[in-house]
Amino acid sequence: MSSAKFATRYSLLGCAIEKNFSTLLTAILCFLHDEKKLVCEQRTEAGEGGFSPQTTTLFAITREPVDRFISGYVDKCIKYAASSRVPLLLSHAEKLSALLESKRHETWQHHPDSCCGCKRDVDCFVEKMYARIIKRSRGEKQRTTFDDEHFFPQSWRCEFASHLRDYTILDFSSAGKGIRHRLLVCGVDTSKPH
Repeated sequence: MSSAKFATRYSLLGCAIEKNFSTLLTAILCFLHDEKKLVCEQRTEAGEGGFSPQTTTLFAITREPVDRFISGYVDKCIKYAASSRVPLLLSHAEKLSALLESKRHETWQHHPDSCCGCKRDVDCFVEKMYARIIKRSRGEKQRTTFDDEHFFPQSWRCEFASHLRDYTILDFSSAGKGIRHRLLVCGVDTSKPH
């Protein structure tokens, strides 16, 4: 349930966990893998594709669970989708005006199955996500949903059950510094743009 991005040239694998700096982590590793095409080499398991934890630097970013939940819930279940449709080149006042004039639709209105179908009812959402987590922890098969990807425990990602000792774990609150240090250790020159 996680997506590992591999920068072959640097033998660097980052496990992208949703709501833990995953978009920027993916962009950085795609750039390092192929600076011109900006494409990633994607892995679903740490040992897949001819590399191993013994010869590859593995890292992941974790986040305080309550902070991750709140961020995910606000982003996926409350935030207005209309904000993403406002052109980026507008001034702040123009953006605000465009948002106020636009018909606001929450994410769940565009994707009724998201947020466990609970719309903005956080109690409903927590109860349904908890039930899904319990089912998965008991080994019951169920289709992995968008919500699962964003709200299931971080400890279930990156094959931590069998590879946790192989990973360098960076804390979300200091991820920028941690990633820069990890890149330097792997030989990436971070002092100038590529």
